[in-house]
Amino acid sequence: MTDIDFGTLITAVVDEMNCTTSELFGDELTDPDLAVKRYNRNVIGRIREVFDEAEAPAPVPPTCSNCGMVLGETARFCSRCGTPLSVDAADELLADRLAKDVGTTPDNPSFRVALARIREEMPEEWAALVQKITVSAKV
Repeated sequence: MTDIDFGTLITAVVDEMNCTTSELFGDELTDPDLAVKRYNRNVIGRIREVFDEAEAPAPVPPTCSNCGMVLGETARFCSRCGTPLSVDAADELLADRLAKDVGTTPDNPSFRVALARIREEMPEEWAALVQKITVSAKV
């Protein structure tokens, strides 16, 4: 059984107990038994909501598919093993490695022009390399 915060439960019940006649409809306005039944349904429903909220599973944080490291919500790469976590991150990783291989930095203007030309002239090959990095990182 899940632990329920007593204060949360009492607050929910008291909020429902503050039912006013403006919340009653039709015969509930003139028939006290119907008004009490509505009130009981509302209180029971609110108690059920409190229990459902308490029993809801906690959200599972994202983890790296390669090493299992818990990741930040906006992480692009695993901080432990460097695995790219998206196609965009894999694309960035490929550009960084190519820059390193040719002895420059990814920010070098001439390198960026050459890289853009490769992406434009050989989009299938570039996409295949990025896909290979993404898939190998998940294995």
